[in-house]
Amino acid sequence: MQRIKTFLAVVGALALLGFGLLAVRACGDDSDSDANFGPGPLPATSTTATSGSPTLDKITLRKRLVVSMPRDRPGLSAPGPDGQLAGFDVEIARILATGLGLAPDAVSFKPVPPSTVDGALASGDVDLAFGGFVPGASSMELAGPYLDTSVDVLVPADAETTEVGQLAGRRVCAVSGTGDADRLRAKVPDALVTEVAGTRQCLSLLSASQAQAIVADDGALRGLAAADPGAYRLLGAALAPQSYGVAQPSNDEVLHAKLTEVLAKAATDGTWQSAYDRTLGPSGVPATAPTPR
Repeated sequence: MQRIKTFLAVVGALALLGFGLLAVRACGDDSDSDANFGPGPLPATSTTATSGSPTLDKITLRKRLVVSMPRDRPGLSAPGPDGQLAGFDVEIARILATGLGLAPDAVSFKPVPPSTVDGALASGDVDLAFGGFVPGASSMELAGPYLDTSVDVLVPADAETTEVGQLAGRRVCAVSGTGDADRLRAKVPDALVTEVAGTRQCLSLLSASQAQAIVADDGALRGLAAADPGAYRLLGAALAPQSYGVAQPSNDEVLHAKLTEVLAKAATDGTWQSAYDRTLGPSGVPATAPTPR
């Protein structure tokens, strides 16, 4: 009997010792508690719209603005010496990013074919789009304007041509599909107009003396002149006053109001003017900020 009592006492002591060890394990350093009991819940993230604009909420959660931006518009949006996009449109995109509470460089630029920009906005593939979109000429919803422009004529700086009427009988390059060729012909019926795919092709013809002038919207022309200061000048023809807007997803009034607010602030606090002077200012064409509406 004594042996049985001794055996039971030993078993009880061991049980208590084991319990104590488990208790120490459970109550001690919990740095590996996840490994023991499985991972805890992930940090909560919200995907519920809170601003009234799905696009604004997505930008806020992502902490980055995604913009459709062409890469072939010197002075507006084209690779700089470091290979990064630079130009006035790029600066406006950064101004918008800052106004939306992001860092100025929290912008991703995506080259989207012009024919698919509307679909990219609708699908959410991009948040905003730039590319010389003009109210009336574009079916997309636009915020702005952020640059007043016109259809104008670019000539070499040393050309004898000083006004648009002198283009009669001269070779002029225009971009097809823009209507700029017809606008020039309405003013100067005898101008010899050749239409090509883009302003860069027009510039090649001008450089090769196969054209004596380029007719296009003067946002693009100012960009060409700014990229090569002193080489070209604009005639100030003002064939068709127009303006550039920022394309946005349709039916988003909250987003539109916020973009308008940011652009209006930049127009009055000097930010817009500074961006223009750095990028398009070297064209020699002065400008002031338009009033967004």
